[in-house]
Amino acid sequence: ALKGQLPDVIDEKFGVSSASVGKIGVNIGKEKTTRPQANGKSFHIFQASPPHTASAVVTNWLMGLFEPDKDYSFMLKDRKQTIRNHDKTVSIDSTVVTKTHNPDLMSLYKQYRPQFDEVL
Repeated sequence: ALKGQLPDVIDEKFGVSSASVGKIGVNIGKEKTTRPQANGKSFHIFQASPPHTASAVVTNWLMGLFEPDKDYSFMLKDRKQTIRNHDKTVSIDSTVVTKTHNPDLMSLYKQYRPQFDEVL
């Protein structure tokens, strides 16, 4: 039913499509990073789910939509909420999607909202 129409449905529903996602360079410390933007706003997506629920499918789908040449990051469930990508600690904006097993989305929103225009 939606074959070939999914990008149009996403664009219509959320105002975001892979074609409308741009990048803006941001200096953080010594490293320069690029933040994805949609409609002129920076954003970050947290994909939260319990362990062993095959949620990598959703995470990979989101990464394929917004950053097909990157791998998603994973937020450890530790006090610092360390973000890892291939056994390296990275910043929150190293990718557009961060996978986590932390079910407290409101605390993530409050913590990371000041860094982005939108946190989803």
